[in-house]
Amino acid sequence: MKKNGLSFQKTYDCCPEQYNVNYGDDIVAYINLRFGKLTVYETNKKGDIKLDNIIFEAEFQDNMKSSFYNDEERNKYLNECKEFICDYYNEIALLEDDSLFLCEECGELLDKSNMCDIFTCGIICEECANKVFGEPETYSSNESWYSERNPNINKR
Repeated sequence: MKKNGLSFQKTYDCCPEQYNVNYGDDIVAYINLRFGKLTVYETNKKGDIKLDNIIFEAEFQDNMKSSFYNDEERNKYLNECKEFICDYYNEIALLEDDSLFLCEECGELLDKSNMCDIFTCGIICEECANKVFGEPETYSSNESWYSERNPNINKR
């Protein structure tokens, strides 16, 4: 299962249902559903879980729930986990140089190789920049329009 550049690899079906979340060759998160609690942990690139870094946590009424009931429920919660993972890495990206970013236009997960160069926080990918601004030589004339539309974006 792939979601915007993240791939979810189920590592166990039940008791607990769990996933490694990969971006390329790196494991960026671990998801575990056990005893009625869905938890998303940050991992290092090898996949070692950082137990003190919880990205997202949700509790279910059934405190013995250790797997999703069906694909609809699974997709709903994995999509929610994906959003929290992307938000988490966007926040870290403001502090670190080689982190991941999420394009605000299309939702694609980016790294420095596929983000548009004109924004320091990397919130737009090159493909979306071309759609919004036209060809790269027209970026400067359209940059102010995009900044007004998205005031939280810092320009280089």
